[in-house]
Amino acid sequence: METPATSLNGVESSPSKTVQEEKVHPVVERISLPEEKGENEEPEDKEDSKKDVGKQQNEIDEIELEFPKVDVVEAVKVAIQQYDNVDNVNAVFSACKTDIERFRVLYSNPVIYDAVEIKEDYISKDLEMAKKLRTDGNEKFKAKQNTAALQLYSKSIIMAPLPKDNNSPELSLAFANRSAVLYHLEKYILCLQDIKMALKYQYPEKLKYKLYERKGKCYYYLKQKEEAITAFEDSMEHLENSGLDENKSEAIENDIIKQVMKARKIKNTVPLTKKVQDFNHCHGTVPKICNPSPEIPCTSDSLVLKYSPDRGRGIYTTKDVEVGELLIFEKPYASVVLESYDLTHCCNCSNRVFAPIPCEYCSGIIFCSEECQIEGWKLYHFAECKVLQTMHNTELGLGHLALRMVLKAGLQNILQNSKKYPEKIKSDVLRMGFNKDGIYSSDDYDAVYTLVKHSEKRTLGDLFKRTVMAIFLVKCLEKSLTAQPLASKSHLPEKCIIGSHILRHIQMLPCNAHEVSELDYRQFDLPNSQTVEIGPAIYATLSLINHSCDPNVVRHSYGNNCAVRAIRNIPKGTEIFDNYGALSPLCSKKDRQEKLMYQYYFKCSCKACIENWPLYFNIPSEVPFFYCEKCSGPLVVPEDGKTQRTMCEKCRYVQDMTPKIDVFMRSDEIFTKKLKEIVKGEVTSDALDVLTNHLRTLDRLIVRPFADYNDCQEAIKQCLNLQANCKKRDIYN
Repeated sequence: METPATSLNGVESSPSKTVQEEKVHPVVERISLPEEKGENEEPEDKEDSKKDVGKQQNEIDEIELEFPKVDVVEAVKVAIQQYDNVDNVNAVFSACKTDIERFRVLYSNPVIYDAVEIKEDYISKDLEMAKKLRTDGNEKFKAKQNTAALQLYSKSIIMAPLPKDNNSPELSLAFANRSAVLYHLEKYILCLQDIKMALKYQYPEKLKYKLYERKGKCYYYLKQKEEAITAFEDSMEHLENSGLDENKSEAIENDIIKQVMKARKIKNTVPLTKKVQDFNHCHGTVPKICNPSPEIPCTSDSLVLKYSPDRGRGIYTTKDVEVGELLIFEKPYASVVLESYDLTHCCNCSNRVFAPIPCEYCSGIIFCSEECQIEGWKLYHFAECKVLQTMHNTELGLGHLALRMVLKAGLQNILQNSKKYPEKIKSDVLRMGFNKDGIYSSDDYDAVYTLVKHSEKRTLGDLFKRTVMAIFLVKCLEKSLTAQPLASKSHLPEKCIIGSHILRHIQMLPCNAHEVSELDYRQFDLPNSQTVEIGPAIYATLSLINHSCDPNVVRHSYGNNCAVRAIRNIPKGTEIFDNYGALSPLCSKKDRQEKLMYQYYFKCSCKACIENWPLYFNIPSEVPFFYCEKCSGPLVVPEDGKTQRTMCEKCRYVQDMTPKIDVFMRSDEIFTKKLKEIVKGEVTSDALDVLTNHLRTLDRLIVRPFADYNDCQEAIKQCLNLQANCKKRDIYN
């Protein structure tokens, strides 16, 4: 976030940049293609096709482009200086007290309106490129290079336009060809999806028998007896339309009959519980809250929402919680994938995608499944599609996420219920966002609408900048939507309502949004493994967790779902604390306080700040302080080593430290050995248990800060990272 300015003229921005009008097709620039050409037909479905040997790259490789970013605020500022009175605009805007007033004043100003220019800009489909990609994929498939073929077919699918008539089957052919690769890679569920999509997009009638036969084979290997038999019978039925000569047709029919006979011998049909989404991701088993709270369903019943005058709303434990315990598992109200991950991660659920499903109208994003494709289009992409590249090319911060929040809530719903969403909420602060049934739902717009936005603490320049962003996004809707009430300039009241909601969220998100993350894990090279941000998301419940520079919970992403676990033992009645990017071992107290005041508008008073804990390399690491069994103060190990009668310097109580030291030493020996294994990339199945047991021991015996404690916590986070979104690289890439 930039430093807020004190006047309209003081809005800090970089020099205005212009988007290139003529540029090479972005998707073409972001992919690398083989030079050889292949035949324009579906690859043969050979049973003996071999798997790839060597490195497997399961995502679409990209060469990132850097497009110039347009600073719309700077453009407005220049326009006001040239064609309007800066002081007059400043005076009128400063008199505004609500978001709807701020939006109306600037949107109604013709100079500002004209300066915010929107062009329809998106990555379009390209039939010829799709054909070339598929042809190259055929060559790779024939050479038994299945991974390379998979990537090329996927790129062809992304680029191929919808069929307009029976003479443009390119999209269906690409899906069919990729289904052959997925079959040979034994990805049967994904193969079945591609077969379904090929048939949906007008696959040529004369080739359909191939797809149905492949479908039958998939069901056979999935032990689905009836489905396999039905598919083989459909194959024989469509064989009549293949146009093959009688001898070849008879040979294929005989082979299918044999397949049917094999399918009839299937015993103990296994229920098919797996879905496409279960394969298009890079995380482990999704955790589940065993005993959810009746009021906040995404949380454990060991948590409760409370209010305190100094910190506002916060989440507290109702019973003792142990390290590693799952406390929250929340789906975001809305999320966005960063532009650099548009072609590797699902636009709707943020999962890394093995076999992408395209947007039907643009080539700029992908989905993990047909379900996500349908949902994503219905909720938001219908309004983004034609202007997605325009938004990517503009400095918007979290504006894209703010727009998605409003689109998911529904434009008509917001307009029809505008009185339900006041500027200032005067209801019971603790119950803000709860529905009429007394439930705080992560999927309820009311819950995210009530999150704090700190308008009263923002400078005039900051509010001006965010209002211009809201105008830009409303004008994007004007450009992309043909239906009223946003397509015409005459519907000012409706636009002001929608614009005020977007503006509210643009203010709220910097204080409440969380990142969706993924571990770029390099086995045997742990120091160079990095957690990267896939995109931002807004979680109604996570936003209620307050900050500590020494947090007691940790977050991990599963797709765009977020799991919150205890990172140390938390006693009953204790508030749970997240970290807002200012950890005490990594950042000085001064820097932490400045960051938190600047972005979140509060002064931290956590234990690490009050006691001014040292940075990591200055934390005691050799001899710990033990808890006094009477006053819980720090107990110093005597220099003479005589621990049988040690006196607490605080309460003067004499006690035998020997048992505590023995327990610590035994636990520390096991932990040290396991930590060395983890650093080497050897994460065994018992690693998490060993680490959590050691941390429980430290919690019981040792006064913090102590380096072993920090190391153990970080090792636990690493193990949990490997269970969550995690792109695993081998030693060679």
